Amino acid sequence: MPLSANRIIILLFTGLYFVIACVLAAQKPYWLDETVSVGIAALPNVQNILAILAAGKDAHPPLSFLLIHFSFALFGPGELPARLPSILAFFGALVAVYHFLRFRFSTPIAVAGTVLLAISPAGYYATEARSYALLLAAAAGAALAWQRRSHLGLAAAFAFSISSHYYAVLLAPVFVIATLVRERRAALPTLTAITVGFLPLFLYLPLIHSAFTRGLSTWQFNPDNIARPSIGQLGQMLLRVFVHEMIPLLFLVALLLFHRLFRQSRPNPESPSLPLAEKVLAGCLLLLPPVLLAISKFTVGAFFERYVIPWHLGVVLLLAAAHATLYSRPAHAWAFLASCLAGPLLFPTVYKPYHTISSELRNQWDNLALPPGLPVVYADALDYNSVCLYAPPAIRNRLLYVHDIAVSRLTRDPVPEQIIAQLGPSLFPFRAELYAQFVASRPTFLLFTTGLIDREWLPGRLRTDGYQFTPLRTLRDHTLYRVSPPEQ
Repeated sequence: MPLSANRIIILLFTGLYFVIACVLAAQKPYWLDETVSVGIAALPNVQNILAILAAGKDAHPPLSFLLIHFSFALFGPGELPARLPSILAFFGALVAVYHFLRFRFSTPIAVAGTVLLAISPAGYYATEARSYALLLAAAAGAALAWQRRSHLGLAAAFAFSISSHYYAVLLAPVFVIATLVRERRAALPTLTAITVGFLPLFLYLPLIHSAFTRGLSTWQFNPDNIARPSIGQLGQMLLRVFVHEMIPLLFLVALLLFHRLFRQSRPNPESPSLPLAEKVLAGCLLLLPPVLLAISKFTVGAFFERYVIPWHLGVVLLLAAAHATLYSRPAHAWAFLASCLAGPLLFPTVYKPYHTISSELRNQWDNLALPPGLPVVYADALDYNSVCLYAPPAIRNRLLYVHDIAVSRLTRDPVPEQIIAQLGPSLFPFRAELYAQFVASRPTFLLFTTGLIDREWLPGRLRTDGYQFTPLRTLRDHTLYRVSPPEQ
């Protein structure tokens, strides 16, 4: 049977997705959180992984670590195998969104909505070795199962979601509200499926307790963290999404103006649209960021868009529905798709770029010509693990991080220091030494620093203690110094 134009376009976008995702996943280096995922996943067996989580070393459920662990077992260690679960999960989210929209609208609208999700800020996590793409896939799968009234699928999706990220619990009220709007008198089977899906949470309660009371999570009780989440941060989060969806929104406004100015008739009232309950579902997903802000403000102070990544589904569903309802003709639908694709072309700077690739981190040391013998202190805790992973062995043996969690807690977010100091010895062959012990035994050393005081506390501490800085050379935004002890 010959392929239709719609199927050819779907196959084309599918191929493009996997090519682009795999290339990016293979090239970009790990960042701090990913090194933790990879370090835990690379442990010899599942029991070791669960033991690390039971010790409170990472505040995430086990699913993402286990998937990376099995990916390593199949394909060997590396950037692409580590990110393969996220690549597949994000593709699953795209498939679920396509079928959700296709159930109500035309194929072009469904394809456009899927593309809009792929190029949204959520698309960044398709190539990150963490659990956020898994959470998005679970939420999209839950939405599709809920739409089709598949109670078994709904329960499975929620079990998958809570095994990916603990903030998946925020999805429960979203689906409960939408269910009550849809079928208040016959809601019991759906509500039961939601409840059953979240039962694995009780299995993870010991892990959650450990994460809050032991290991890395002690930073969460720092009073300075609670003051960080703000309305301004929420506004920045919303603005990022608006910028990504700006072209489809402007196109929709242009169509409305054209219709009002040049046509007397109104849009066809019989045009397809989302039922009220599905609009409520999408609308409740949009409320996840302010809910997260409130939770963060009064609990741990951690406020990041990726924690509530399913909210992007609400944006996509409502925007696609608006286009489909107002202009259901295929030509308009394909124009909607074109407007989605125009965003990265017209505003490439607002799309999160991948500037650094793994080979650059390996080759940067050739341009530094490090003086022999002296240890090299890397001052940026956020990048230290990544730098060590990609440094040549001879350089890696000289690299170390100097930590002082008490000082860093007063000057900046101490999480990276705690990851290096507490989790590092269990997972990484990288060196980390306490500040007082290091300066007592190493009077002269090299310091590699970005100079960003909001990310590095060490240079300021050394200057306060009277150490002398001699600049040797600069590479990109890093400066290499020879640090000498205070003059006696």
